[in-house]
Amino acid sequence: MLNYLKGGVNLLKFFASFGLVEYTLIICLTIFLYLIGKPIFTSNADRAHKRLTSLLNLSKPKKDASFKQGSIFVRTYKMLENRLATFIEQQIKKGNFGKLELKLKQAGEKTTPIQFWTKKIIFALIGSFLGILTKNPLFIIIFAAVGFIILDLRLKEKIDKRQFIFKNEIPDFLDLVSVTFPACANIEQTFELVCAKVKNEISNEFLIALNEIKVGRKKRVVFNELAERTGIREVSSLVTQLNQAETFGTGLEDVLITQAKSIRQAKKELAEERGNKASYLILAPAALLLMTSILMMAGPFIVQFITSMTMFQ
Repeated sequence: MLNYLKGGVNLLKFFASFGLVEYTLIICLTIFLYLIGKPIFTSNADRAHKRLTSLLNLSKPKKDASFKQGSIFVRTYKMLENRLATFIEQQIKKGNFGKLELKLKQAGEKTTPIQFWTKKIIFALIGSFLGILTKNPLFIIIFAAVGFIILDLRLKEKIDKRQFIFKNEIPDFLDLVSVTFPACANIEQTFELVCAKVKNEISNEFLIALNEIKVGRKKRVVFNELAERTGIREVSSLVTQLNQAETFGTGLEDVLITQAKSIRQAKKELAEERGNKASYLILAPAALLLMTSILMMAGPFIVQFITSMTMFQ
């Protein structure tokens, strides 16, 4: 018992050394006022809905059986994540954050929008706590903002990387589709045969679309969702051609060959564009290294010249 008391005193001294006692008291007071005032502003309908939800959750199996066996930090994080997830789920049901799910699909993430926003808020809270340790209000705001947007930046980076992979893989994929299509009964069988031979990111997306068509979904809807998931112009153009061919009953062989040629040309233009940008990026460090080398070689002579001129004066 004495060890626990000593530990508590040392912990208070630690907070006091950083000036965090006031922050802790304010946070505790805010939580206390929230717990006291929440029942006052809660309507009877909300209480009934919460009660019915809790009764329904009793019959559901626990998602994480090892939750109570983790450390205190894991349990605290899980509790905070569950509370925030409930709040964000309500916001999503109201129609907020509509485009986030599409961005997660384009990045290939298995995370739901609720989990993504929960992590963003938790990262912001962790950043604000680190800012409190500096005892500078500006750093508190900066660290909280960094913690809030860091997942968005990482998500955008993954989307760009994945779309670049799609743009590299789609020309070869379409070449195989255009060659295989005349020997197949329909376009779905063609995609299935090519996806069985080629294992990459674009073939995985087409496999997902084929599986959805097999369970009874409309081809037009599935192909449109495929274009949205990839998020590149080449696949959107291909899907448009496929939908038009299905609507008007036109042949697909010429369409696939034309699309393969145009996409390969677009890939070539993309490579040339990146090559032109790379030349400028290489020029800057090369010029810097050249100037550094010139200064290193000419530096002693310049110093000697300046010294000799001062001696004549």
